[in-house]
Amino acid sequence: MSENLFNLNDSNSDAVIGAELAEWLGVTPAAVTGLKKRGVIKIGIDGKYPLKQSVTAYINSVKKTKARQNRKTLDEQLKYWQVENAKTKNSQWRLDYGRQLIIAYRDHHRASLEEFRRSIANIPAAVKAALKLADAARNTDIEDVLYEVSDDEVLELADD
Repeated sequence: MSENLFNLNDSNSDAVIGAELAEWLGVTPAAVTGLKKRGVIKIGIDGKYPLKQSVTAYINSVKKTKARQNRKTLDEQLKYWQVENAKTKNSQWRLDYGRQLIIAYRDHHRASLEEFRRSIANIPAAVKAALKLADAARNTDIEDVLYEVSDDEVLELADD
């Protein structure tokens, strides 16, 4: 056994001074003092630390700290995904609203175009232009239009 390793079977190792406990825990002596001040570990009446209880208390303290950190991380992740979900819902609402506006606008002007076509029925070139315009409107993919409209344009339309 190496000289740097403690002999767990040594009866003198039941209580240790702060510097020895620091070695056992892999921390500085100042950290041991901090653990004592926080009540994580207790010092005996002989001024020594009970080794087994101190190591167990330190391990439990580390576990609790890690659990709090994991909980904080989980809470942060939950908050992130809640925000992302809200953004997605907002984007979907805007797309649905924009789609409804475009359909309403197209339907509203469809009747106007038909009336316009009837009024120019006697002018072949104008009829041809009106039919071309009607075909273009009919063949326009609403999804393409939706993604070409900026957020500001959607908000301006909503104010009207």
